[in-house]
Amino acid sequence: MSVGARRARLLVAVMAACVTSQWLTPAIADPTPLPQETLRATTERGDSPDPLRKPGILWHRTNAKVPAPPSPPARAWLLLDSKSGDVLASSNARVQLPPASTLKTLTAVALMPRLDEQKVYTATSADAGIEGSGAGLVVGGTYSVRQLFIGLLLPSGNDAAMALTHVYNRDGNRAITLMNDTARRLGAMHTIAKSPNGLPRTGQVTTVADMALIGNAAVHLPMFRDVAHLLTYDFPSRMPKPGRVRTTYQLQNENPLIKHKFPGTLGGKTGYTREALRTYWGAANRGDRTLVVVIYGFVGTTYNYASNLLKWGFNNADHLTAVGHLPTDVGNHWGEQALISSTSRATAAASPAPAAPQTSIASASSLAHSSRTATTAVLFLLPAIILIRRALRYRRTRV
Repeated sequence: MSVGARRARLLVAVMAACVTSQWLTPAIADPTPLPQETLRATTERGDSPDPLRKPGILWHRTNAKVPAPPSPPARAWLLLDSKSGDVLASSNARVQLPPASTLKTLTAVALMPRLDEQKVYTATSADAGIEGSGAGLVVGGTYSVRQLFIGLLLPSGNDAAMALTHVYNRDGNRAITLMNDTARRLGAMHTIAKSPNGLPRTGQVTTVADMALIGNAAVHLPMFRDVAHLLTYDFPSRMPKPGRVRTTYQLQNENPLIKHKFPGTLGGKTGYTREALRTYWGAANRGDRTLVVVIYGFVGTTYNYASNLLKWGFNNADHLTAVGHLPTDVGNHWGEQALISSTSRATAAASPAPAAPQTSIASASSLAHSSRTATTAVLFLLPAIILIRRALRYRRTRV
């Protein structure tokens, strides 16, 4: 091979590599803007940077007649005043622990404002085949989003949790990202979600302080409160044969405060795995005061432990000094976000279809990228073709 031919081939290889690199470079859409607000993990009070990190049972009374809190035999617990953010008493509030099914609360808090409750979803094997407690979803069965949230919260359905993430996006991964982003927005900085249902995952943790913030946001969602107050619900069974009516079966609410009709109950969520033991949070209201109780890592009667702490809090809150503070402001307005989201969906649904299809920013970026790539390819390949032809002619003259 002549020197000219070798040079031509080398030049063609270099140019081809350049063109290939242009073709393989993905189009990059404009980044999503970050939220306007900046949240702190906690806005603590007291001399310590974070008083809630102190070990042992924390509580301060201003009246010597106030009895000690009825501390449950648990790994951690906390009692929160929703409106003020004051922690009335706690134990190991910042210790990271597995959440079990109480994590489904974060699933609800993240997805309820973003999903249309009337949308119908068809369950898949990925939903129905999940292990653990379930609402009884069947492959091919159709369910409204509202029914899926009922299946999530009443019987603590792992299958309903999976289905809801698939309603949000096909593979469910974006829903997990949304859950973690939601936790950060609420100030729950020590929570890491790796599943929508709380089944054991390495590194999946939260704290009783974080779950108090998440539970507080939940009871400010109208849909969550509506579902949380249902004692029972007739859930749809398998799809009927043509001409037949679809049968139902009854789901029961597992929240002990609801089952035992604790006065003023707003909602709550139970959980259990071998690793986590029992986990629970519940909220109740009396007058202008709302309290949230969280108990993690215990065995025994959930209702007794939770109700005793709530009673103690309601009876003595005016004679207690906060042992710490949690940023409840965002959660206290979480229902407003749901209202804005539902209004936006309704407006979008009512809007007339555009006369011509609109190109999104990402699509426009992709088109521009493709145009640039085609232009680059032409500019590189034309000289290469000319050089190859010259080399071939030179070789024929030598022969």
